[in-house]
Amino acid sequence: MGRVVLGSAVRTCLSNGQWSAPPTCINTCSPPSIPFGSSSISDDINPGQSASFSCNSGYILVGSSTATCQADGSFSALPTCEPACSPPTPVLNATYTPIQPLYRVNSTVSFTCSAGTQLTGNAVITCQANITWTAPPRCLRICEPPSAIMFGSFAPQNSSYNVNATVTYSCVMG
Repeated sequence: MGRVVLGSAVRTCLSNGQWSAPPTCINTCSPPSIPFGSSSISDDINPGQSASFSCNSGYILVGSSTATCQADGSFSALPTCEPACSPPTPVLNATYTPIQPLYRVNSTVSFTCSAGTQLTGNAVITCQANITWTAPPRCLRICEPPSAIMFGSFAPQNSSYNVNATVTYSCVMG
């Protein structure tokens, strides 16, 4: 914080024997620093003026992206820069939401498998404090039940089958 003269720094003795209006000293705000980020100003600013903020790569801004210099020489609430997860690794045969450039710690994404696949694992993963994601699911190809044969059946009878699963046919005595 510093101070600057507001108004004319020079006073003049007027013809009426009075001095011209005096200046006032106002507080200024020094460029704020936020860990893992930067501000748009490099010199002191006056009350009412604002600074904007951005975060370094791999960090996400929490709070307002601007702060205003107050009359007391301090800034309104400053944002913080928190570590963030990059988007999760794509999962074959799946999509996820929401899609964002970065994810805050404890945020989640939900995976949906494509038609003809079945989800194995958790559909929802979380950005952890160590800036890694919990284990992603897998979307494995599945087969619909095979066709029936005349005078026969197959086992096991399931609603779907994983790749490499087998069924065994047998003939019905008749």
